[in-house]
Amino acid sequence: KSADNADIQAINFTTPASTQSDFDGYISVQALRDANTGNITPAQGLTVSSIANISNTNFYNVMLNIYKPEPLTPSSITLKDAKFFAETESQTISPYAINITETDNISIQNSKFVDYLGGICVGLPWPISGKATKTTGTIKNNTISFNPNVIITKDGKALDRVGIEINSANINVEDNEIEGGDIGIMMKNNSSGRISNNTVSFDVDTASKKGASKTGIKLSTGSSSLEISGNIIINEDDSVTTTSVVGIEINASNANIYYNSIGFENGTSGIIRTGINVISPTDTMNVYNNTIYNPLQAFNVTQGALQKKIKMINNIYWSDNTTYSTINDTTK
Repeated sequence: KSADNADIQAINFTTPASTQSDFDGYISVQALRDANTGNITPAQGLTVSSIANISNTNFYNVMLNIYKPEPLTPSSITLKDAKFFAETESQTISPYAINITETDNISIQNSKFVDYLGGICVGLPWPISGKATKTTGTIKNNTISFNPNVIITKDGKALDRVGIEINSANINVEDNEIEGGDIGIMMKNNSSGRISNNTVSFDVDTASKKGASKTGIKLSTGSSSLEISGNIIINEDDSVTTTSVVGIEINASNANIYYNSIGFENGTSGIIRTGINVISPTDTMNVYNNTIYNPLQAFNVTQGALQKKIKMINNIYWSDNTTYSTINDTTK
């Protein structure tokens, strides 16, 4: 029965490339619909355990999982010119359109992700001769958008809707556009890579609850980026139910932050609208030539037990709010 559809398992998954064959259309991979009602059945998972070369393909209510089971060689993924669409109420497998673990190299480009509970998740190192080797690669020129009226919950608690999540991997994230959600781009657990020329925007939504937070770019738990540059982060959600909006946050990590533009709608006193938030940096940081407009606080720095130097040079910040601050001073 279509209502009892099962996940699909494959070692390799390859679609025709129009540059290499006469194929000049799109392949469609989708979950089944109930034969009697026409309603969408629960989302299906497509799991690939070795190689995925995917292009010119539409995925509808399908979540793609890439991983490397022992003793196969490390898997890899190349995905371009693909489109992922979801009916969010049917997602029961994973919050991500693509979930990649224990891979060698990835390239995800020129693709679109619509209304999944999360966009792209890459992470977890794979072992070689007893040593863990991190995934490398590029996520570039993709569009990720969220349904503003849907909230993720687990055990009664709200979970973050994340556009691109890097977990224990070395990935460059460039030229992507992320609209909505709670975190645009997140690197955690000793991840690294360049984050450049992305656009993250937060619109007014009904999914955010009081006490929730939104962050454009976030590094945490020992992660490092030599270059967070040229990104545009725009917050248009001025709802008082959203208590915290931060443009860029570096938490127990380090980064060089250059030439970013971070903007806010007029803030309300008592809520958080911070341009760049640095907590317990792990190394010297350079913060140059950024523009921050309409924050309630342009920069916030909270040093850890071992204080690190933060060089702030030639940044521009201004606000139309009646009460705002440029930078806090935790040394007083």
